[in-house]
Amino acid sequence: MKPERIVPLPPSARSLGLEAGGKLQPEARAFYRRWLGWTVAGEAAGFTAAAIAGALAATHDLPTVPEFALLVGAGSIEGALLGAGQAIAMMRLQRPPRMLLRWPVVTSVAAALAWLIGCSRVRFLTFLGPHP
Repeated sequence: MKPERIVPLPPSARSLGLEAGGKLQPEARAFYRRWLGWTVAGEAAGFTAAAIAGALAATHDLPTVPEFALLVGAGSIEGALLGAGQAIAMMRLQRPPRMLLRWPVVTSVAAALAWLIGCSRVRFLTFLGPHP
């Protein structure tokens, strides 16, 4: 069995769902609506998880490492839920199933990395003490 290979094509007006005059084709309009709905739903669920983790970290006097792990883990959950929403929206595009299964994982790793960078900066600035 050969591995799946996706060859990106350069975007054209037609591939973006645009007709002459810049109007969206009905199929493209339906996809963008579905994409927006599932992305917002996934992100809302993800931010809820992150907000709960943030509230826990703020109300409990956790040592630095567990607090850091809690927040980066919450970022990973946020990314996974966002990616899952986006993957659901893409199901009708007839993408390879492996791509749709990997999408939430890759999004989760990217979000965890973003949270890691963000939390590291805050921790570093806290370590330096008050600034003028």
